[in-house]
Amino acid sequence: MSEDSHPDFSLLREEVKALRLMTMLIVMFVLVALMFGNLLAVFQVPKMVKVFEEMLGDLRKLPTLTHWVISYSRLGGWMLPYALMIVVPVSTCVTYVLFRKTLWAQVFAALVILFLIFHWVIVALAIQSPLLQIMQGINQRG
Repeated sequence: MSEDSHPDFSLLREEVKALRLMTMLIVMFVLVALMFGNLLAVFQVPKMVKVFEEMLGDLRKLPTLTHWVISYSRLGGWMLPYALMIVVPVSTCVTYVLFRKTLWAQVFAALVILFLIFHWVIVALAIQSPLLQIMQGINQRG
């Protein structure tokens, strides 16, 4: 009896296949969830620019990080960040499905997940910090 035909090995192979499938589904779910979270965050930037202009009177009073995020959001007529937040996760999902048995696909997916988390945190901080400034200004006046 060869090693491949041993019942324990075939059972192990089936378990490894199931584990790979679950890992792939989890990675894809995380990528899609981060994609939507980032899209929502980037979607808020143009709206918040109007709020900041009305509340602060001048965008020059905004923190540097907020200026960077606003400049980034305006690239491509406000469309480049949306395209980036759709193309990167979708292409990563496709790459992960096609090359799921290789280590580099898993490392690439992990790096993209870290990038998307970092992107979301930066955009969220850039939106929230001016709001905190506005609230502090209101509290100091009151």
